[in-house]
Amino acid sequence: KAVVSTQSTGQQLRTDGSGTALTDSSVDEVFATMSIAWEYADGDSWTSASTGRYKVGTTTAGVTGLSSSPLSVGPVRTSDAGKVFRATLTYTSDSSNNFFGGSIVSDNMTLSLANIQSFNVSDDEPIEGSTVTFTCVATGNSQPTFTFFTSGSSMDTSRFTYVSGPTVSQSGDYYTATYTTTTDIATVLNNGQKVYCKADYGTG
Repeated sequence: KAVVSTQSTGQQLRTDGSGTALTDSSVDEVFATMSIAWEYADGDSWTSASTGRYKVGTTTAGVTGLSSSPLSVGPVRTSDAGKVFRATLTYTSDSSNNFFGGSIVSDNMTLSLANIQSFNVSDDEPIEGSTVTFTCVATGNSQPTFTFFTSGSSMDTSRFTYVSGPTVSQSGDYYTATYTTTTDIATVLNNGQKVYCKADYGTG
């Protein structure tokens, strides 16, 4: 829900139920140029999010008339977890329709970081023919796509034979993926073969 304020006494800027049209207090359509500014909470104040690691996309209007101006943050740091952002939409005056400008402030938006919490193997000293299960735990507000690999994007088939997985289970914001193989070389993990887990959350 948006908090609405205006610059003129006795007028109210509002949106209809779908949020696609703007009207003034007389329910006349308002044709106003809009700009979007992003900020992040810095203690008790708000700081502009437009420089350094913060990049604001060009404001564009879609076929529905709704405008977007996305904010990108990067490179993301661990300390960014929980950071709060908001957007202010400012409309210029439209004197021909007796509208003198206004602004809408979005709800606060909290940045949640997705990351891998742990990665382990059921047997770190397997012999040839052993069955081992790799377990990868990641957090996030959506389920990622898990990939287990030795190099590139796949397992070394000369050292590992696929059995099953990845199988994913969820508990709250925690996603646990298991991947099971057999080892085809004695003491494969002790001989320097590294195995990796990737959790891909895509975009959006």
